[in-house]
This record gives sequence, C-alpha cells and structure tokens, in this order.
Amino acid sequence: MQLATEYGMEFQASGIFSGCTSLKSVIISNSVTSIGEMAFSGCTSLASIIMPNSVKNIGVGAFLDCTSLASVTIPNSVTSIRQRAFADSGITSVTIPNSVTSIEGGTFGGCSSLASVTIGRRVTTIEGSAFRGCTSLTSVTIPDSVTSIGYGAFEDCTGLANVTIGNSVTEISSEAFSGCTSLTSVTIPGNVSMGHYYFPGEFYMAYISNNYAGGTYIRESNSDYWWKE
Repeated sequence: MQLATEYGMEFQASGIFSGCTSLKSVIISNSVTSIGEMAFSGCTSLASIIMPNSVKNIGVGAFLDCTSLASVTIPNSVTSIRQRAFADSGITSVTIPNSVTSIEGGTFGGCSSLASVTIGRRVTTIEGSAFRGCTSLTSVTIPDSVTSIGYGAFEDCTGLANVTIGNSVTEISSEAFSGCTSLTSVTIPGNVSMGHYYFPGEFYMAYISNNYAGGTYIRESNSDYWWKE
C-alpha cells in the first residue's frame, strides 16, 4: 500500500498510521509541518518516505519499529527530532541536518543496521541512549558544536572502533561508550568531566594519568590497556 498525503493534511494525531503493516511508501505534501507522536510506528513494511522542506518536527516514536525503512532524508527545515523517533528501525545511514540542535534520548537506539551517521554542526547535545545498541556503527565524529554526551549515548555499539570527540565537549555522562567492545581509538579534548566506566577497559586511568590531556588514545590489541599517542 502507498500513501500520498493531500495538501493541508497534518499528522498531529497520535499514532495516526501506527501498525499499518502493509504500508510500503509515503509521500508527504509540502504543507505538513509536523509528524506526530507514533505516527508510523510499527509500519514494518514501510521502505520509503519522502518528507518535504515544510516539516519542522518529527514526533516521539514517529518511525519506531519501522524495520524495513533503510534510508531516510531528513530535510533541512527540521529543527526537532524527538525521543525514539527512529528507534529500532532498519535505517543504514542518517544525516542530522544543521537545523537540529539536540539529538534526543533514544532517537536512533536499537538501529542495528545503522552504519553511518553524520551529525550536524549545530547539534549541542547528544542525549542518553541516542545511539545505544547501534551495533553496525564503526566510526563516529562528534562535531565541535557538541558540549555534552548523555548517559549511555553510544552504549553497546559493539562494532564502534573509532571515536572523534569535538573540542567543545566538557561532559561525558555515565556509560556513554560502555560496552563498545571494538573501540580501539578515541580522540578527545582535554579536561573532560567523566568517570571510570564511561569507556571500555582502562581508558579513564590512561586519561587521568596523562593529566586529562587531550589527544588520541589507542587501545592495545586484546587488552584493556590504553595509551596516549
């Protein structure tokens, strides 16, 4: 089944198309400004959605459990992507536009096929569990605009090998990179507030033993030991 919305139609009602398992594609008219809470959640056959530049808000859980949705283009008009908007979906890559300032809690959590993420240069906050369990993600670059990384933001991203953290980050919350068992390289600014179990292995000990110095830290092969490059 295909859906092409009519001019003037809005998606404000909660769960308006939730659970429509035969829905395969959606074309949204250019009058729509908001995609409401749980609007397409559980649409397990949905493989294509076209969002116009009129859309400003993608609601809580809007595409939750859309397991066939492999690709989505978020227009530059979007300023708000709410909690769990794309959680447990099938997306393989995503670009957060520069119009977005916060990646909210669990937005892409459980997207096990997500292999590529580009974070917009106006994002200041990555909230808790934003990318938790994105097991296909191998590398992430956090731009200089970001100041804080929330609880468990990248927890259990078991394929994540390389992380570059922008120079404006001052706080990394508990478990942010916990369970990232493949992590071997972290580039981080100096004097970041964090604790012992925020990265795997003995990263924290290496960081404090180098007087919280910024730079690239390398994890020794098959070891918990980290050293500063």
